[in-house]
Amino acid sequence: MKRRFSIILLNFLFVTICSFTIHAQVGIGTENPEPSSILDIASTNRGVIFPRVALESSTDVLTIPSPIAGLLVYNTGAAGLKTTGYLYWNGEEWVQFTTGTSKDPEITGLDCINARISPISYKAGEPYDGVLIIPYMGGNGGFYSFGTPVSSTGVTGLTVTLQPGNLAYGNGELIFTLTGTPSASSPELASFDIDFFGFNCTAVVGANSLRQGDIVFWHGSMSASVFGESNKASDLIGDMPVIEDVFRLDAYFSASSASAEAPVTFTPRIYNVSQNPVKYWWGGVTSIEGRGRSNVVLAPGGYQNLDNGMYMGYGQNMFLGTSTPATSLDFGTTSQETMNIDLFYNGRWYRIFFTGWVDNKDTTPTADNTREIYITYQRM
Repeated sequence: MKRRFSIILLNFLFVTICSFTIHAQVGIGTENPEPSSILDIASTNRGVIFPRVALESSTDVLTIPSPIAGLLVYNTGAAGLKTTGYLYWNGEEWVQFTTGTSKDPEITGLDCINARISPISYKAGEPYDGVLIIPYMGGNGGFYSFGTPVSSTGVTGLTVTLQPGNLAYGNGELIFTLTGTPSASSPELASFDIDFFGFNCTAVVGANSLRQGDIVFWHGSMSASVFGESNKASDLIGDMPVIEDVFRLDAYFSASSASAEAPVTFTPRIYNVSQNPVKYWWGGVTSIEGRGRSNVVLAPGGYQNLDNGMYMGYGQNMFLGTSTPATSLDFGTTSQETMNIDLFYNGRWYRIFFTGWVDNKDTTPTADNTREIYITYQRM
């Protein structure tokens, strides 16, 4: 009976000690673990190694079956997922374990006017997988998590989801995944109502528009002798600049430019190359006079002349190496003209510039003369 009592007492003491050990603080390298910690590891010349794994992808749930949110590992990059370093499972994917401020994220403004997508266009009925990028101002470095999916209006079938990250200190960009199957093709527009920590705006994308301040330069060369509807710049040069997949900038010539001074031969044009009517406003001024129209609706395939004809000819027609260089010249008879145009479309403002001249190639025959045409456009 006494022996049985001793065994029971020993069992009781063992259970009591184990229970105390499980619930007390554990110290490694210290006899006085920090009371607020469950585990206190102390060393002056050693570190801690967490489990090292080789994950296959950012959503791998096979290497570590059923990972719980908050699980922390070190990914070696030896398998499919090449990102090395500490990662944690957030319930949906493996996320880099990074440092940053613990402040709540704050910004001073969202810039949906300059929202853009990549790839820059989409096609009806074809799956789209890209990103939406929205600039912001006045970030404070705070961390923000996944956003709620937002569906598109206008062109439907697309969804954007904010990706987690740390705000920049100052200006930066929010990145959204953009996926789905659009109901229409660019340049038809998709709109997303964005709400980010008290700031709301609508991002309108799909038009292949430039960011404010961006500028496109174009140069083309063609014979100076040809003219007519079948000899436009787009017929002979191709690759003409196109604004927002809608307005092709072009040049029509009513007569040969390989002629004497004051020939009015060059007419800037815009063509609607989309599948739908478009409405726009424009005003222009040449180095001679001004033009402009408001509330214009242009049919698919239609065009508008932007002037009644600009001067383009070979001018003085002097030849380097054979003509006597001039020492004093008046401005003479006009043989060259330029044009600036302000175009307003979908709430965006573009500044367009047409210019050009005839290159006589320093030869007397005019057959080799070329029109050198330059076009730029900039989003203001």
